[in-house]
Amino acid sequence: MSNFAAALSIQLQYTGPSGNQINIPPITVSAEYQAQNAGVIDVPDATASATSYAVPFGAIDDLTTCGIILNQTGQPLELKVNGAAAASQTIPDGGVYLWGFPNSTGAIPVLSASLKTTAMQTGAGYIAYYLFGDPV
Repeated sequence: MSNFAAALSIQLQYTGPSGNQINIPPITVSAEYQAQNAGVIDVPDATASATSYAVPFGAIDDLTTCGIILNQTGQPLELKVNGAAAASQTIPDGGVYLWGFPNSTGAIPVLSASLKTTAMQTGAGYIAYYLFGDPV
């Protein structure tokens, strides 16, 4: 079967140093994939601090060429990639972690991700994920 392509497009607008509005040209990465997995991880009310959630990569087992992880928990989440011993960064509430590779040449494979709560969960929250990978 031939590859599919996910088009990741990023737009940025900001106020420049002179107060002028700056719009950079959209950045688009076309990421090839065969396998995909998307969904939501529920983070229930009163979940304890330091609770870990593995992002399910499903059938993707070689290289995740495109990924988006969205934190909608109301608290920062610590992110570990590829089973790292320590968190590489913290995704704040409402924050997005994303990556896009146009192909697998030279890419360090992204094969797993886990998120850990940093406080007691207040109210129900969720983590959304969209993953694409294993190009052939």
